Amino acid sequence: MIDSRSAVRAETDACEEFRQGMEHFRRQDWRDAVGWFRQAEARADRRDMRRNRYTAYHGLALVLMGDLSGLNLCRRAASDERQDAEVFACQARAEVQLNHRRRAWQAVSRGLELEPGHADLRRLRALMGVRRPPLLPFLSRDHLLNRILGRLSYRGGGRNAKPPRVP
Repeated sequence: MIDSRSAVRAETDACEEFRQGMEHFRRQDWRDAVGWFRQAEARADRRDMRRNRYTAYHGLALVLMGDLSGLNLCRRAASDERQDAEVFACQARAEVQLNHRRRAWQAVSRGLELEPGHADLRRLRALMGVRRPPLLPFLSRDHLLNRILGRLSYRGGGRNAKPPRVP
């Protein structure tokens, strides 16, 4: 059985390793960031409230390196999260990176439900923009006519000449 001192020490170590990972992450040194995040995640106790954050950043750094398996880490962390909006910001960034707009939008929405003032989530929501209404509102957005007319309206310079892209 782990005593409370060992648990506190492990939590402190995990926080320090996560902090190191964030330093590398901010410098866009994805490989070293992944290593630090992996260590933080491994040291964190299951009861550690920041464990999902460690996992989410680990996954996001992997995605930014080009490793698609990181998306599963982000999604798993978000599925378990109930309090930390930052976890959803990581998932949304990973989804945007891989052009999964619908999943990114869902992550942004869930994160903003937890923390409406979260700056990164609000920025992502603004960058993603809002979809135009379907040209034929009595048909579903996915109906063939709406899809064809929507594509033609972009090509023809109608309604918004080009859809906004999220970096």
